[in-house]
Amino acid sequence: MSFAVITLLRLASRRLATGARIAVVAALVLGAPAQAATYYVSPTGIDTNAGTSLGTAWRTIAKANQTLVAGDNVLIQPGTYTDGIVPAASGTSGSRITYVGTLVGRGLVSVASIDLTGRSYVSAKGVTSRGSLAVSGGSGGVAAQYDTVSYVTVLGSAVVNGAYRCYFANDSIGTGDYGDNFSVASSTSGSRTQYTKFVDCDFNLASSRQPHSFQTTQMLNSEFTRCRFRLAVVAGTYDVAEPSIHYRARDNTWTDCKFTIKNLFIPGANLNERYALNLRDSSRFNAFVRDTFFVDPTSTGAVKLQFAVAGAYNDWNGVSNIGSCAYNSWRNCFIRLDGIVGMQTTGSHGYNFTGNTFILKSAFRPAGFSSVDPPTDSLTFRHNTVISTTNSAFSTYGQGLTRSTLRSNIFYATGANAAGTVEISNESTYANSSDSNLVYATGQTEAGAFGVRPSGTTSAPGPGHVLCDTYGKDCHSLWGDPQLTNVSWATADPTPRAGSIALSSGLWTDGYVGAINPGTSVGDLIPPAAVGDLVLALISDHTIVMRWTATGDDGTTGQASAYDLRWSNQPITAANFAAATPVAIQPVPDVAGTPQSYVLTDLTLSTNYYFALRVVDRSGNWSSLSNVLAATTKATDTVPPAPTTLGP
Repeated sequence: MSFAVITLLRLASRRLATGARIAVVAALVLGAPAQAATYYVSPTGIDTNAGTSLGTAWRTIAKANQTLVAGDNVLIQPGTYTDGIVPAASGTSGSRITYVGTLVGRGLVSVASIDLTGRSYVSAKGVTSRGSLAVSGGSGGVAAQYDTVSYVTVLGSAVVNGAYRCYFANDSIGTGDYGDNFSVASSTSGSRTQYTKFVDCDFNLASSRQPHSFQTTQMLNSEFTRCRFRLAVVAGTYDVAEPSIHYRARDNTWTDCKFTIKNLFIPGANLNERYALNLRDSSRFNAFVRDTFFVDPTSTGAVKLQFAVAGAYNDWNGVSNIGSCAYNSWRNCFIRLDGIVGMQTTGSHGYNFTGNTFILKSAFRPAGFSSVDPPTDSLTFRHNTVISTTNSAFSTYGQGLTRSTLRSNIFYATGANAAGTVEISNESTYANSSDSNLVYATGQTEAGAFGVRPSGTTSAPGPGHVLCDTYGKDCHSLWGDPQLTNVSWATADPTPRAGSIALSSGLWTDGYVGAINPGTSVGDLIPPAAVGDLVLALISDHTIVMRWTATGDDGTTGQASAYDLRWSNQPITAANFAAATPVAIQPVPDVAGTPQSYVLTDLTLSTNYYFALRVVDRSGNWSSLSNVLAATTKATDTVPPAPTTLGP
């Protein structure tokens, strides 16, 4: 299907000037300025042709692979090709090699695979790989450098092993089938993946054993921005199968990413919990900013998160048996999980947690899970809100915290509080500086605010109690209900209500406690409402006009960020929506309640079409599927032209 670009630009891109819109379309189609030569590949071509025009197109991508040199472009026409994109040469910094399919619908150009191993300055755009994607270092330790992969769908797995300053944008990797996985590691020749970016990518991965669904090893200085991870552990799982794990990863950032984990373990299997994330083996200086971690509601097993695991590299300061993960930070993240969250069998060093919300079915455990675990060193835990449905919200049971600071947090438990809302191993090893915290457990009294294991003693915060008078801890902390908006695990909102003690500026060192600043609210977790009134406004032999009402950013209020409008010749459902074809130029959401319309031209006559859309906000929250619009184009043109008004 081809769409009339000029018509779509006029109707669907109100926010851009006309000239800017045309420039955008030109950039998407060509991907680079005109350079050495432009070639064509078509299912009706012949490899002995010149390949320099659509009428003289080649038949195979293999012909393009062997022909393209620095500066060349190849435009791949819609069709299914038995060969893959495997360039024989590299481009240069000023003259890339570019493969371009179609952004009208990535599924229209289907190739066997994409393999840029050992290649640099190569771009692949607007195609679907039925197999795998590889952007990896080649022989001699040379990384794949400055490659770009954008608007590409990969129906299998992807490896990025030894990629230097490569760029991935708006890609979709995996279909959620068993065996779809994503690996970032060193290449076989030793080059490492570093300074590589992933922006607005979707990862839909699943495994039941190693390799893990999403794994990085020795990744350096790389970025994931606004990426969405749907990771599953399927039935038949082994102990070593984990959705997301990172070995010796350093100086990387994850910003505004969303992780949804589905754990379909077999009941009674060994270690049925699985990781939403696991940092181990000297992973250091990684930052997580405004990320969210959720359990898929269809999970049958629990999902945990481990910020530090010693693994095989217990080498902190040359001392064995001490954890080596260090200086990782978490800022303004939202974590709602039903398994263990904390550090396992290791101490960690220099971790910083600021402004995070933890909604847990267990306690947050920053100091190991048992009395033999080494202490956590130099932890900063400030302005976090921990809500737990068990008897403790925060537990330093183990060897405690050394040279650490806990300040301006809310610790809230809804369980029986048998061991204290905050559970510690002993008073002297409980953080060097812990103060100005708000502690509360429903149905309990302040006497059990802090519980000591294994002795079973307890202490309230403030002067006159042992924790303050004997050990100088939490002398300005308070017991009291922070009056949070919602403390249920499934729908928690940690925003304090007006008048909450958490917002009483005169009581606290920083003027407030918890993750939510006064006057602000929890991160955007509310998706746009689904469009429910997608209707047919006009239909002819080659044109369809559809209409609907804009929903919003949060439900039916505000203004959403983008639409994903797709078509198919088969009925569209939530299960097959991702396989439908996106329209060429997406409509732009208007303010909630505003009527909107969209025109599709150059359709095939007497053909059944189905349309549906989803809506997304700036935080990556997606609506559910709209109602599905079915339409059949006419056999002949029955729509008269608009009347013409002649001038005087």
